[in-house]
Amino acid sequence: MKDFLKTLLWHDLLPLALAVYFGTVLQSFLESLVNHILVPLFDYIVAMAFGNLHLHDEKIINLHDFGVQTITLIIACAVLYFMIKLLMKYVE
Repeated sequence: MKDFLKTLLWHDLLPLALAVYFGTVLQSFLESLVNHILVPLFDYIVAMAFGNLHLHDEKIINLHDFGVQTITLIIACAVLYFMIKLLMKYVE
């Protein structure tokens, strides 16, 4: 097992796989932030400033999807942290 982990780390396969996973989770989180928080907020500000102009169909900020993505991001960060810590323990 130790040789297998050293091979993965030596060829940078494991850090690359973790980076791809974390990048996917981070992309989902940022898309949720923009789509469910920032765009409705921007629509509300524009509607206040210019009257009845709406740039987004929903007028309510959707906190449910944003909350789910936030929890997913926190879990992904925790998994990555413990996985890297565990791998470094076995490699040394």
